[in-house]
Amino acid sequence: MSAVAPQHNQSRYAGLRLSADEYLALPPDGFRYELVDGVVCMSPSASFTHQLIAAEIVIQIGAYLINNPIGVVTMEVDVRLADDRVYRPDVVYINSEKAARCDVHVTESPDLIVEVISADSRVDDTEAKRGRYEEAGVGEYWLIDPTREELTFLRLVAGRYVEMPSTTAGHESSALPGFTLDVARIRRLF
Repeated sequence: MSAVAPQHNQSRYAGLRLSADEYLALPPDGFRYELVDGVVCMSPSASFTHQLIAAEIVIQIGAYLINNPIGVVTMEVDVRLADDRVYRPDVVYINSEKAARCDVHVTESPDLIVEVISADSRVDDTEAKRGRYEEAGVGEYWLIDPTREELTFLRLVAGRYVEMPSTTAGHESSALPGFTLDVARIRRLF
């Protein structure tokens, strides 16, 4: 005889209008959300490939930070960008000074955000989030698109994102001085 857990397929929060503070105070209900312009929106689970790519970036940055303890890198954490906006990027890096001012959630503008693009998130990641991250002063924004086999590296220059060149071997980050992302390792996951 086997027991079957009850199914709770109903989101309790999707569609609610909340402030960032109200949103961040919600108890977990097993679903993934973001707060977009004051509205709680469900966020689909990431695919296996999506997670492998995000994990590879965290591994590379994490390895660098072991010998260069200038900040912290994490995955899937709430980032409060404004009073009506809380996103949950795939990868977030913040320097040590900013990290010291954060507690349960990231409340400082990240130095680097990485989004791995899926078919469902392409427009949001390349347009809406790009603009929101730019407004919030996120220093670098990397977009990894495994479907199109594209990597885009944006750097905030005078308040606007500018695409930065990279080579087939690597991308040098200004957010992490001395760090070069091994692009070939990322591309092998496509």
